[in-house]
Amino acid sequence: MPHNTACQPSKAVPAFALSMSKTPTAVYNAITLPVRWRAFVLPVLVFCLLSVYAPQAIAKRPEQTISLHERNASLTAVFQKIEQQTGYHFWYEDQLVKNTPRISISVKNASLQKVLQQCLKNLPLTFAIIDKTVVIKRGMLQTTVTTVSPVAAAHSDEVITGRVLNDQGQPVAGATVQLKGGSAATTTSEDGRFRITVPNSAAVLLISYVGYATQEVALDGRSTVDVTLVGANQNMSEVVVTALGIRRETRRLGYSTATVNTEQLTTNRTTNLGNSLQGKVSGLNVTPPAGGPGSSSKIRIRGQSSFGPNNSPLIIVNGIPINNQNYAAGTGTISNTPGGGSSDQGDGLQSINQDDIESMTVLKGAAAAALYGFRAKDGVVIITTKTGRGTTGIGVEVNSNFQAEQALDFTDFQYEYGQGEFGKRPATLADAQSSGVWSFGEKLDGAPQIQFDGSTQPYAPYKNRIKDFYRTGYSWTNSVALSGGSDKGSFRLSFANTDAEAIMPNSDFKRQVLNLGLNYRFTEKFSAPIRKSRLRSRKVLTS
Repeated sequence: MPHNTACQPSKAVPAFALSMSKTPTAVYNAITLPVRWRAFVLPVLVFCLLSVYAPQAIAKRPEQTISLHERNASLTAVFQKIEQQTGYHFWYEDQLVKNTPRISISVKNASLQKVLQQCLKNLPLTFAIIDKTVVIKRGMLQTTVTTVSPVAAAHSDEVITGRVLNDQGQPVAGATVQLKGGSAATTTSEDGRFRITVPNSAAVLLISYVGYATQEVALDGRSTVDVTLVGANQNMSEVVVTALGIRRETRRLGYSTATVNTEQLTTNRTTNLGNSLQGKVSGLNVTPPAGGPGSSSKIRIRGQSSFGPNNSPLIIVNGIPINNQNYAAGTGTISNTPGGGSSDQGDGLQSINQDDIESMTVLKGAAAAALYGFRAKDGVVIITTKTGRGTTGIGVEVNSNFQAEQALDFTDFQYEYGQGEFGKRPATLADAQSSGVWSFGEKLDGAPQIQFDGSTQPYAPYKNRIKDFYRTGYSWTNSVALSGGSDKGSFRLSFANTDAEAIMPNSDFKRQVLNLGLNYRFTEKFSAPIRKSRLRSRKVLTS
């Protein structure tokens, strides 16, 4: 039997260790192996050949390139061009690319990945290549982030100086100056000056102070800025004038206060300022006078505090207490003391014109008004009149107000029995005078009857006597004011005339009020307000 070395086991094993340069010989040897070895050796040999030669074949294949020159084309059209040149297929949802802006692209011999990156630049889309499919999916818009080193940032810091003034040109001490969007902040000194460090000259500063509107100031390359704060009307409810004219925030007070809206005082105008407070402040009760215009007004804050005759709050006008007790006619004495007259001649509040009021604050209780002493045990009403503050140039203000009033209730009396008592009519003048308020006499028959004044009148009913007695009352107030101001000071001169008639005949009231307010700033730290008021009023009572 011929000798065949290929059949020897000792020769078969080295066949797996042959170098690739002798691959054809190894394949021949494997083919000539016995059948029992051929089923095992051939698959292993094929796997080795693929592992070695397949990567080499792929590496030797030239990379596929794309050339495109598209201008203002849709993203879908660009994808179709890429499919035609590469054979790749795109997969995406129509909604992702439907509303994308048109693109322009110009590449030559560029790779697929580079072309896709340029197509999706500045779009919230991304891609993934799986075999021969390009998947387009939603991604995040890429932005360029510039990182500045701490050393470079330190060199860009700038120091900003400036001054904060109010609407009167006075320095504002304690105002807050802070960097918008940053942590840098400072406060102004007594003369309103500040100094703050900002990252760059394009920053924005926020200046705020209680009672004033917050202002945003853009630096725009400036290193020095001067800011004028403007009073904020919407914050007036949070800042009140307390004892001795001190302005404080409401939330920092340990007692109850209330600020009256001065516009409501002029809208619902009355001849006596006290009557205008009805319904404006909680806990404050006002009893309108029964004596018509020019009479006093009864004011109580939180009810009666004692059994004494005087439980009215203390009235402070421009820092000076005024006497608000009502006076009687003829005697010149107070009506709640012995010897007072029978008619009400008014009180101190009727001397104030509503158009001249700048602010009004009510301090409730003894704790709120402790600085004013015992007279303020029933509370304090603080009134500040206008001085033309906040005005520039010359201004004229004219106001006119007219009101009419009528009696409301005309009681329906009985008209069957007339004056008298015990079923009898008056027989003498003395009987008529003593029974004038009684209607227990005989039935009315129209016969002549003596009256309380000695005259003779028919003993008959007079059904409209209440309605015919009263008349239509009116109140007409006209005022004119001249105001002006500058950076050094301001002034306001006003004159008001009030002419009123009560619903009761022969009861009239006339008043003229002249008010002058000055405010002059001598230096930055010294200013002087001057206020002068002149009143002439007359209440006419005729028989």
